[in-house]
Amino acid sequence: MKRFLSFPFFFFSLVLAQAEVGYFQFGRNGFEGVTDTQLMGSRPQASLGGLPMIAIDQNDRGNPTLGLIRFDLFGNGVGQIPAGSEITGATLRFYSTDKSTGKQSLYRMVKGWDELTTWASFGKGGVQRDGLEASEEASASVTKPVANQICEFDLTADVAHWSAQPESNRGWLIWNHSEDGWDILTSEYDGKTQSVSLEQGRPLLTVTYTAKQTPLSHLAVSALKSRQASIVWRTEVAAGSLIKYGKKASALDLQKRVRGAREQHKIDLLDLSPATTYFFEVVSRNGGFSETAHGKFTTPAESASGRLVRGPYLQMGTPTSTIVHWRTRQLGTSTVRFGASPANLTESVSNLTKGSEHIVSVTGLQPSTRYYYQVETVTHNGEKVTSAAGEDAF
Repeated sequence: MKRFLSFPFFFFSLVLAQAEVGYFQFGRNGFEGVTDTQLMGSRPQASLGGLPMIAIDQNDRGNPTLGLIRFDLFGNGVGQIPAGSEITGATLRFYSTDKSTGKQSLYRMVKGWDELTTWASFGKGGVQRDGLEASEEASASVTKPVANQICEFDLTADVAHWSAQPESNRGWLIWNHSEDGWDILTSEYDGKTQSVSLEQGRPLLTVTYTAKQTPLSHLAVSALKSRQASIVWRTEVAAGSLIKYGKKASALDLQKRVRGAREQHKIDLLDLSPATTYFFEVVSRNGGFSETAHGKFTTPAESASGRLVRGPYLQMGTPTSTIVHWRTRQLGTSTVRFGASPANLTESVSNLTKGSEHIVSVTGLQPSTRYYYQVETVTHNGEKVTSAAGEDAF
């Protein structure tokens, strides 16, 4: 299943001293640069890129089954890591839906493949670990993965290699050394077939890196809602901020500009159409400096009556406080839950006065600290309306 870099944004970057952490998962903050598929010896001509779950096995109906996965990590596009960045950590996480008593390994792919690749694309025997189709030595292995648990592989060396040679990134071969099948969820998992969330179920590659400085970098789409999105990027010198956008890549007939020169750029796009793909080009110029970059994102479908109709967004931030603002169609209470990680929103501030415009002041924050947050409104008829847990941060 081929996925292009199209946004929503599902790369988060987190500043830790000089290092950053990128989270690469299909659908997370709009990241779509993931391709994964299954190759079946029993169905050598079948293209199986759309499966929400795949089985890796040396004996599936008398034939082996293999997996392939690739993340489009490097470049100057939306959510990508600048090529040549220093990689200090990379972990790939799968969700196991069934246990296996066998050893599971990932091998760096040498031969190219795409969404239409089948078992027969590699000949009668499928992918060979011969240094020509896949590496001879495993990049990482785990033994006896447990059912309904996360399984992690340390792939720092491979990602560091690809940072220096981005064109060699062909992803990994997933190999089971046993006849006890290993079942895992893919990037096509829809959150319905298993009792696990999209964020926990889909493969997640977490990369710690120090970015190589480029003229224009860190292009991302954040705060994506059904009718709004924010486009952010950085430039190595102070420059202007302009975005051209539209519903066709060949017709970017809308534009928005922010006055003044800056190195950190952010433009908010409002009044967008729900469930619509937008193409865009960002432009930064200052004298002899002129850089552009392109991307796309898709707005989610319009929320039902009573759901969030605008926001959440931040106002009047200080080193120790911020104001969170959002709007709902129905009257309701106002609560902001926040914490140090998306899965740990342990603190909260509430205003029980019912309204459709919600403004909550959050104080007592630690300076230079990133907090993830979720807003919650309980309407007059008892319906609980929330933003995505941990999707936003201040």
